[in-house]
Amino acid sequence: MTLSEVYFYMVIFICIGLTFFVIFTSEDLKDEKRYNWYRKYFLFIGLGGITMELLGWNYLCPINCVLLTFSPFLTVNIIKATTIIFRKLFDKEPYQTYRHELSDGIWVDNKGDLKHKNYYIIYSVFLNFLPVATVLLAYSLIRNHFC
Repeated sequence: MTLSEVYFYMVIFICIGLTFFVIFTSEDLKDEKRYNWYRKYFLFIGLGGITMELLGWNYLCPINCVLLTFSPFLTVNIIKATTIIFRKLFDKEPYQTYRHELSDGIWVDNKGDLKHKNYYIIYSVFLNFLPVATVLLAYSLIRNHFC
């Protein structure tokens, strides 16, 4: 394995780590200012993946590099869409839970109460499952059609 490959995989692992960071701190995305900041920052990282693809610095199947570098951006938008859908469908503010306790973000405290515990658990399952499932599904579809 060359040094170039090590750096490439290091960038990919950092992007995947950022994806999980966003999932675990999704309460921060309720603040519109922070959501826009995350979106711009992760879009910039995704554009780096396009640049890597155009320069031929890709040791995966075509387009998978772009998908994995855009995964934090996709995750931010999927989480925000999930929050909006739950808010509109059930007319309640959803809050993420972790081990049956309310989960906080880094900058935003969770202000929910455990009165609607089952609703929060269902919301948390969707919040954790949808971004990962979407990226894995897209990854497998790209792998089946482009490799």
